Amino acid sequence: MANRDTSGMGDDTLAKRLFRAVPDSARELWDILDREGETVVVGGCVRDVTMGQTPHDWDFATRLTPNQVRTVAEAYGWSVRDTGVQFGGVTCIRGPWRYEVTTFRKDGRYKDGRHPQTVQFTTSLFEDLARRDFTMNAIAIRGNGSVFDPYLGRMDIANHIIRAVGDPVKRLMEDPLRIWRAFRFMGMGSEWDHEATLSKAIVATRPLLINIPRERQSAELMKLLEMPAFDHALKDLFLQSRVLDILIPELTGTHDFNQYNPHHKYSVAQHLYLTAQAGPTPILRLAGLLHDIAKPQCFTLDAQGVGHFYDHAEVGAVYVQEILKRLSFSNQVVKAVTDLVRHHMFPWGEARSNTVRRQVREWGLDHVRDLWTLREMDLVGTGFDANFDRETLEGIVEEINAEDHLHLLALAISGHDIMRVKGIGPGPEVGAYLRRVQRYVDDYPSENRMAHLIALLEAGTFDIG
Repeated sequence: MANRDTSGMGDDTLAKRLFRAVPDSARELWDILDREGETVVVGGCVRDVTMGQTPHDWDFATRLTPNQVRTVAEAYGWSVRDTGVQFGGVTCIRGPWRYEVTTFRKDGRYKDGRHPQTVQFTTSLFEDLARRDFTMNAIAIRGNGSVFDPYLGRMDIANHIIRAVGDPVKRLMEDPLRIWRAFRFMGMGSEWDHEATLSKAIVATRPLLINIPRERQSAELMKLLEMPAFDHALKDLFLQSRVLDILIPELTGTHDFNQYNPHHKYSVAQHLYLTAQAGPTPILRLAGLLHDIAKPQCFTLDAQGVGHFYDHAEVGAVYVQEILKRLSFSNQVVKAVTDLVRHHMFPWGEARSNTVRRQVREWGLDHVRDLWTLREMDLVGTGFDANFDRETLEGIVEEINAEDHLHLLALAISGHDIMRVKGIGPGPEVGAYLRRVQRYVDDYPSENRMAHLIALLEAGTFDIG
C-alpha cells in the first residue's frame, strides 16, 4: 500500500515537529545507528507528535541485528543491555538516558497470548509495521524526515478512529491485552471510537482475557479510570462490549436488573456506570462502579411490587474486598474502596452534630467527605434530581474544627483514670467505660473536661445497671 498523506500534516511538517521534540541524546543514537543500517523512530512517540503531544519515551526500530546495534552503540560510548534480545530488543544506556532499539521483525504464532513462539528478523520496515497493534502505532519516521505510513495511521488519528493493523481478530488473539489498550485509547477523548470491525473483534475475543494475569488487567482498569474521557471508554467496556465482566464476573448479574424502585430510573448496571461517571477521582470512580454490586443478591419485592435491597452495602463490602484482593490491588486501595462501599448508605440526612463528630472520630474526616461525595454521585446515578445537604454537614465540621480541644476529638480522661477511679484493672471493662464516656462527649462536647468527667465517673453515671 502506497504511503499517502491524508492527515492534513505533510511529511515535512510532522518530521520537523518530531525533530524539535527528540532529545539530543536520542537524536545522536539515532544518527549513529542510521548510518550503519536503516533506523526509524516508531510507535507511541510518533503517535504523540502527530497528535500534538510531547512524547515521554522514544523507541527505535532498525535493520541492524541486536549484535550489530551493540557493536555500533558501544563504539560511541553507549552501554547495551539485553532486555528482549530473543525478540530483537536491546536497551542502549548512557547516563540517565535509556532507549529501546528493536530489530525489524516478523512474528510467528503466539504461544501464550502475549509473546510469539518464533521471531524472524527482516530488513523490511513494512513487514515490521505489519505486526503492530493499531494503525496509530504503525507510523515510522526515517532519519531523513520521510514518513512511512502504510496503514494510514495519520488519517485515523485525524478522524479519531482506533483501527487494528490488518485483521483485528488476529491482532487481538495475538495479545488480548490489546483489548484494554484499545479502551485506554478510547479514553483519550469522547470523540475517539473503535472502528466497527475492531468493536466486533473485541466482543469475539474477550473470553481470551481469562488468560491474562488479573493484576495486569486491574492496572489497565485504573489507568483507564485516570483518562480524561474515562466515562466514554467505561460505557463501552462495561455496558456495551461487557469486557469488564471478564475481569469482574460479579458484575454480570447487574446487567438489565430492574430495580423496581421509584427512586431509581435505571437497571443496576446503568446505575453503577452513571455513579462512576460522576466521580472526581479514580478511587471514587472505582467505588461508584462497585458500590451496589450486591443488589441482585439482596433483592426482595414487597407486596406493593417495590424492590428493596436490605443489607446490600454490608454484603457488597464483602464482595468488593474479595474482588479487589483477587485483582491484586494494594491494601490501601482495598481498604479505601471497601470502606466506601460498606458505609455508603449511612443516613447523613438525619445526622446532627453529635453524629458527625462520632463518625469523623471513627472514620476520619477524609473518609467522611469521600462518603458525602459518593452519596452525591449515587444520587446522580438514580436519574432523578435529588438534594443532598452537604453544606449543612460541612458547617458542622467547621464548628468542630473551630473548637481546638475537640479537633482530634480526644477525651480529657484516659483508661488509667478510669482504672484508678473505678478500682479496676486492665481489660475489656475499661474499653466499655471509654466508649460510654466518648458517646457522652459526642453529645455534650463542651463537658469534655477532666474534673467534670472524673466526677461523673465517681457518681456512677457511666456504670451499667
